[in-house]
Amino acid sequence: MINKYIKFQVNYSTYKPNYFTKKFDKFLSKIIEYKSDMSEYWLLEITFETDEITYVSREIGLDINYQVIFVAPTSENYGNWLDTDMELENFKNAFDIEFITKEEFEKYWNLQ
Repeated sequence: MINKYIKFQVNYSTYKPNYFTKKFDKFLSKIIEYKSDMSEYWLLEITFETDEITYVSREIGLDINYQVIFVAPTSENYGNWLDTDMELENFKNAFDIEFITKEEFEKYWNLQ
């Protein structure tokens, strides 16, 4: 399996709802209200099961100063994005994503 890594900002000024993500509006607002309300940025590890089937395998929430404030999965928390059916294309359509390197992702993951 191949992994790709993305970064995006979650707030309603960058959120672009579409048919698929409208299903997650309630979920997204809960994320923004929860500890993630301090998460300015999200880093996600996207696993490619096939060329067309992808899923989130790890997630990191960062505050405005790029400090790690949320990681998943852990033994206590399965995660926010891991608990959705969103695939890479859904993230591309809903947010202004940026691809990042595995090294950048791992740097933040190892800070937990």
